[in-house]
Amino acid sequence: MAVLRLRAGALTLLVTALAVTSTGCSPAAVVGSGGPPETPRPSASVGPSPVATTAPAAFPDAELRIACDGSHTAIPNPLVRTQPDGVHVRFENTSETNLSVAWSDGEGNALFGDDIPAAGATLIYTFGPGDLQVACGETPAAFTIVDPDELYASPGTWCAAKGSGASGTTGGTDYAPGATGPTGDVVDIARSQLKGLASDDVVEHAGYPLATGNQFVRVIRDGRTVAAVEYTPDGQGGWLIVGSNSCEGSDIAPKD
Repeated sequence: MAVLRLRAGALTLLVTALAVTSTGCSPAAVVGSGGPPETPRPSASVGPSPVATTAPAAFPDAELRIACDGSHTAIPNPLVRTQPDGVHVRFENTSETNLSVAWSDGEGNALFGDDIPAAGATLIYTFGPGDLQVACGETPAAFTIVDPDELYASPGTWCAAKGSGASGTTGGTDYAPGATGPTGDVVDIARSQLKGLASDDVVEHAGYPLATGNQFVRVIRDGRTVAAVEYTPDGQGGWLIVGSNSCEGSDIAPKD
């Protein structure tokens, strides 16, 4: 090993030249398990040197691509990032027939199902960040949603979190056909429809900022989400409460 030191003032450039014979082994990049892979960075060199090769790093895609053939589910890159309106998913259906798709959480607990046409489909979901599974055949494929831009605001209450040891109340409402609700911003509507709000409670929009369809509003008290309300469009410009959650002791609930 030959070591060449070049000094320029207080700056020292240390270049180590490694002699490589024709029968030697090329250096291998090692990816540790302590965190996500880092972005490869170009390195400066002095004189001829071997070209280092590394395995491609996994970067989140803007769209999750799922390939289905009716028996198997394949996800080329199981890392997808959130968008302002949710999580974009493109189904590539090669079965030439409609397919049923089953979604589950990271532990395999069933969530809901979808039907994918023979031509495939591009859909937008409001999943929050975390691990999920999807199956359009017998074997599910896992993927992870990341939120580097912090676009998603969870409507989940702290007491409903696994291991919180606290209890809460969940409610739902059914409406007759043609029912209408108040118009305007759902945050303002929630403020007028919820009882038990404290003067310093923060009432704000939850979910994705540009999501369509159902909308969520959460109530934060002392830094924790103590209540949340889900609204659905009434089809005539108004909003109807379809679900609510509140932690015990918050005294927050929809007005009668």
